Amino acid sequence: MTDDISQWVADLNHTEPLRRWQAMKALRGQGAAAVPALVAALHHSVTEVRWRAAVLLGWVGDASAIEPLSELLGEGYEVKINAVWALGQIADTAVQPWLLDTLHTAGENEPDIRYVAALALVRHNHLAALQDALRSDYLPVYRAAHAALATVAYSA
Repeated sequence: MTDDISQWVADLNHTEPLRRWQAMKALRGQGAAAVPALVAALHHSVTEVRWRAAVLLGWVGDASAIEPLSELLGEGYEVKINAVWALGQIADTAVQPWLLDTLHTAGENEPDIRYVAALALVRHNHLAALQDALRSDYLPVYRAAHAALATVAYSA
């Protein structure tokens, strides 16, 4: 089984898109058994492997991935946005500080990363923090919080 997981992780960077997708489905199907290999893959030298591992950790939803995913928040765009999304998929209140920090500190040219964090806060029903963000003097924070809160009516 571990050999299979190792091969699937290696296939996350396969040249054939279908093979990459099959590897992702197989790893997702392993659930918690794949978490150690996926956490290790967060440090892979290839960016695509790192962001795919982040997505998979979000799909699995194991809280043990929170800290390793949070370490990716300083990475480049592809890895960072997928790490934020993955944190938002983990049903544990320990992700909230990371999501709030991202909402308030994402770069000027990262409005979508800020918005993904805000949507995750909605998903976690952390609406008070978003309502507080509406009082921000920094327009990108206000916009992301406002847009995310607007989705609440649609999800009710």
